Amino acid sequence: MIRDIPPRLLREAIAQAAARMIAEDGLHDYALAKRKAARQLGVSERQQLPNNDEIEAAVRAYREVFQTDSHPDLLQGLRAIAAEVMEQLARYQPQLTGSVLNGTAGPESDINLLLFADSDKDVEIDLLNRGIPFEAGERKRTLRGETRRVPVLSVFVEDTVVNLEVLEPRDRNDRPRQNGHRAERADLEAVRALLG
Repeated sequence: MIRDIPPRLLREAIAQAAARMIAEDGLHDYALAKRKAARQLGVSERQQLPNNDEIEAAVRAYREVFQTDSHPDLLQGLRAIAAEVMEQLARYQPQLTGSVLNGTAGPESDINLLLFADSDKDVEIDLLNRGIPFEAGERKRTLRGETRRVPVLSVFVEDTVVNLEVLEPRDRNDRPRQNGHRAERADLEAVRALLG
């Protein structure tokens, strides 16, 4: 029975099932993937679920085992697109973050870039002057100890969504939080190094 499985093994089984959903079905929401995996395994949602770091590790392991033929090329392509956009927007000191940087991105993953500008309007005008269509939105971020809404401009490169999150220059040394941890970031030079 499920209740006889040690908690560590149960967490691992849930993480592996969630990783499969993320890798194969394109599910992006880790919390939803965990809940669905727990239900599939007949585990009550009240039981301790794996944390996002465990899910991320399971996704990475899943891709290394089951997607060795396709995943490296996909990741390389997404990183190349990121580098291209970062070069075009170099004046905003862009930094790559998220699944394309940490290696867990899939076919449906967005590229997430942080830009640093005095105003998101500066970036909008720049995109308009270049003839690049975009969609404006926002997301919540915790920066310098406070949660606030930051502008996000989404552009399309081929079939890939590139989210340009516009932060203030003073936010450059503070890393936005993702999954409860400070998000890793890479500048253009670091992204080029990943491309080899």
